[in-house]
Amino acid sequence: MSKYELQISEPWDFEHPAGSNVFSAFGVGVIPGPDKPNYGKEFFLLNVEEPFEMEGELVKQLICAPRYEGDTMQMVTSSKCIVGIARVKPQFQLGISSSVNSEEFVYCAIGSIKVT
Repeated sequence: MSKYELQISEPWDFEHPAGSNVFSAFGVGVIPGPDKPNYGKEFFLLNVEEPFEMEGELVKQLICAPRYEGDTMQMVTSSKCIVGIARVKPQFQLGISSSVNSEEFVYCAIGSIKVT
């Protein structure tokens, strides 16, 4: 698994327990998204290196997708890209063979991702 750095820009007051808006996660892989309007066809699944609490729930996994039209999943996984980020609800554990169900995650942030 490759290691990634995520930098949260919105919400502007996000702070990881390590003391900044930057934290690390390990890429699991690209998985299919929910087959619903307004959702991406695929998401990049990440396991957070140091889980943290957000809105009273422990965040261990995230999914993200390109934020801007024209950006690709290839940019998300191999270079730097602005992404929409959702946290996987703590009662769910996704893997490389999973497909994302809209009830399993909560959209939570905008930020950038890059390979470290």
